[in-house]
Amino acid sequence: MALNKPSQSALIFAGFGMIAGAIFHVVCLIGGPEWVAFAGAPEWAVESVRQGTWIGPAVTLLITALLIVWALYAFSGANKFRRLPFLKSFLGVTAFILIFRGLIFLPRLPNWKWDSPLYIFHGSLSFFVLALGLAYAFGLYGLLKEKQPA
Repeated sequence: MALNKPSQSALIFAGFGMIAGAIFHVVCLIGGPEWVAFAGAPEWAVESVRQGTWIGPAVTLLITALLIVWALYAFSGANKFRRLPFLKSFLGVTAFILIFRGLIFLPRLPNWKWDSPLYIFHGSLSFFVLALGLAYAFGLYGLLKEKQPA
């Protein structure tokens, strides 16, 4: 039986969200240390980019690769290509990480400075990451509910 349409759509949304995140990370590297700082990278990563050392860019590209892998798993779960190994486990772990990342923002919400571009970006990003995590969870739920062949 095929994955239901809402679950499939949720995983497609999640996959494209991960692709957007991967592209954003590469664009930040191209943009230089100011972009890396704006994106919220730790100071050591910003300094690495500023000084031209390899560690900051390498970690950023590693994160980019992780986001691409997560996108591939979302598209695989949406039946856009062959089923990848450990699909449900990957979707579950990804959902947990993204939901956790989105929720850690909530205690800061009452004191958030929505008049600053930096704060607007990071606040909006937290909500987007939470939405992606929920999309992964919803897609996984659909996969768990699909009928297995007898």
